[in-house]
Amino acid sequence: MSTGGHYLVLSGAMGNAGDFLIRERTLALLGELRPDRDLVLHDRWRSLDPESPEVKDAAAIVLAGGPALQRSMYPGIYPLSSPLAQLAAPIVPFGLGWKGRVASSSEVFRFRFDRSSRELLARIEADGLVGTSRDAPSVRVMQRAGLTRNVLGGCPAWYDMDAMGRPTPELRTVEHLVVSTGVLPVRSPLFFEQQVDVLRSLAARYPNAQRVAAFHHALSPEEQVSVEHGSALRLLAREAEQLGYEIVDVSGNAQGMESLYGRTDLHIGYRVHAHILRSSLRRPSVLLAEDARAYGAGEALGSPWLTGVRLQRIAGRLRRFSGHRLGAVVPVANLSAQLSRLLDEQESSGWSYLRKLPELQDRHLAVCRRAVESWP
Repeated sequence: MSTGGHYLVLSGAMGNAGDFLIRERTLALLGELRPDRDLVLHDRWRSLDPESPEVKDAAAIVLAGGPALQRSMYPGIYPLSSPLAQLAAPIVPFGLGWKGRVASSSEVFRFRFDRSSRELLARIEADGLVGTSRDAPSVRVMQRAGLTRNVLGGCPAWYDMDAMGRPTPELRTVEHLVVSTGVLPVRSPLFFEQQVDVLRSLAARYPNAQRVAAFHHALSPEEQVSVEHGSALRLLAREAEQLGYEIVDVSGNAQGMESLYGRTDLHIGYRVHAHILRSSLRRPSVLLAEDARAYGAGEALGSPWLTGVRLQRIAGRLRRFSGHRLGAVVPVANLSAQLSRLLDEQESSGWSYLRKLPELQDRHLAVCRRAVESWP
């Protein structure tokens, strides 16, 4: 029970299963680290009423989890209130991540928040609480924006408090495989073909395994964000089904996601939070990157990943027309061949990275604990 004041937790769970996992794990972790505070959940896309009890009586406003470190963070991701001075409680980030296009330190260097987002970051710095970021690239982005009290505490979804301290299970044979499908196939036929090729190669590698293709965005038309998005996902589902995969929709359902990934022998795929969930359970997983998030997760957790994207330089007028100084994001060629080699290495080593994972998680959790325990 709170001893005076609560934490107002701004969460972004809408349809993507990973967002619901972040919300669930955020509340569990904050409840573990600060049992003296009540937690009040608020949808991050709804603006705050400074006069409402949930806002004016808060001990802190917590910006919780997800890839919110984007150019238009405020008011695009967090509308909060305008002006920010209306909010009396200190604002603190918790497990926020940078959403870069590719795994590149040079893109971290070039990234800039817009003016209004810098206003929010200046307010966070002035409030003086120790905030946490998901990974090292996210910390670097925050440091470049002038935040001096931001530390690498990991994504809240890294931590399954029930699994902490348990021995790492040994993988003997792959009898059940889950392949998580990504979002880029809805934007480009080239990415669609890349994912079908990955599904085909894994079906050939594990012909006797029960195989599942998991979709984190809804397949049913009434729940989809657009007709085009839904049509591409359903087409990908049909291709997977023809390759012998069972189709499972885990959108908007953290419990269904945890159940699916918790019982499988091996996860391979494009969904960052499927990989993070498997890491929290200390079970084998390979992440295929659609953007820069895998770069940070792989670096922080020492887990296996491959980038499925690269930047294609665009010169002169075409570069200006595209709106991107660095060029267009295109799929990496021969990803399935790279994946096969990586799986050979991991299987021959007995997935050795898992033996180091508990120590890394414990180290990051200790940093996270110190930060949260310093909050009012």
